Amino acid sequence: MRKIAVFLGFSIFFLVYSACDYQIPTALEVHGNPTLTFAALKDIGEMFEDMVTISETNYDLVSCINTKIRTYIIHKEVDFTPIWNLPAGTTIAPPGGIPIGDNNVDISVDFSGVLDSFSLKPVIARVFVNGNADLVNALSVNIVVDNDTAHGSVTGVNKNRSGVFGSTYTGTSLPGSTNTNIILPLGSATLRVDFEVFIPEGTPVQSTWFNGTISTEILVWIPLEFAATSDAEIIIPEGLLFSQDQDLFGRGTKDDTNVISDYVESLELSVKLNQNPFIGKKLIIWSGEDFANRNIEISNILKGNAFSFPIDEEDMEKINMPENHPFTPNFKIIYEDGDILTIPWEFRSTEFVFKAKVKYRLEF
Repeated sequence: MRKIAVFLGFSIFFLVYSACDYQIPTALEVHGNPTLTFAALKDIGEMFEDMVTISETNYDLVSCINTKIRTYIIHKEVDFTPIWNLPAGTTIAPPGGIPIGDNNVDISVDFSGVLDSFSLKPVIARVFVNGNADLVNALSVNIVVDNDTAHGSVTGVNKNRSGVFGSTYTGTSLPGSTNTNIILPLGSATLRVDFEVFIPEGTPVQSTWFNGTISTEILVWIPLEFAATSDAEIIIPEGLLFSQDQDLFGRGTKDDTNVISDYVESLELSVKLNQNPFIGKKLIIWSGEDFANRNIEISNILKGNAFSFPIDEEDMEKINMPENHPFTPNFKIIYEDGDILTIPWEFRSTEFVFKAKVKYRLEF
């Protein structure tokens, strides 16, 4: 940073000297608003990579790589042998509600502690049933969430395979019919989904239909959309945007001089982003041992695709105080109760921009 400041000063001096017919001036006074830009490619979205965890190893977590919002599918497949004691070659219309197989599924996903004071918005799930085509077409499935029919008890299922497999999914919405949606509240640590496969009353079936297995898939569509449940904050991890090992202005020790402060009246620093999910929110920049013991605090309302914060003369004086060395900016974004936070897939910084208001006089 010191080298940049000196280079900038000499560059301006050279331009002025060249414009004056080579007459040596007695003083140089510079006013202006120079801008310095540095490439800074960092993936901020990686801080959200570990937000979704599954405690059961027999569930698959599928990344929906083509969605704008960071989205995952929890995929669970259960195979069972349909049981019905029919004599070979017979056809019968059974009484209603008799199950041919049932499964209790415990989805152990905890979103309650992902972000303090935020709650994941309710998500949707769908069930797919596949097997003997005649039998599958005759089946219905009853689904109850957390033993509470208020959360949805449905009989609609998708009678085919979902087509979801592997670690990634290229679709932009959950496969299957919207008529089979199940609303899931994922605010608790363990979510219980009870589903019962049965043949409706009066439906003719044949014994040959019960050969083989029935495959049942449960898919849960989880876009990372959160609602603040009270006043809340998002903390950008230390060192993600600026190094925490050295002073932002390049001072090695607290007694070093901040060369920039000799000629810069004010300064605006911006971390440019490819997109900004925090537009309109309050950004707090602080430096110190921790937030409770901060010695510098600057706030700004976020606009456009950047984390921007101005450093005025008063802030610059504080930064230059030896007791406030080093100046290592940390970031937090403030949310109010009910505000919505959505996490995009593509979220990265692209460059740092320093805009200065310069007023400098050099006597010869």
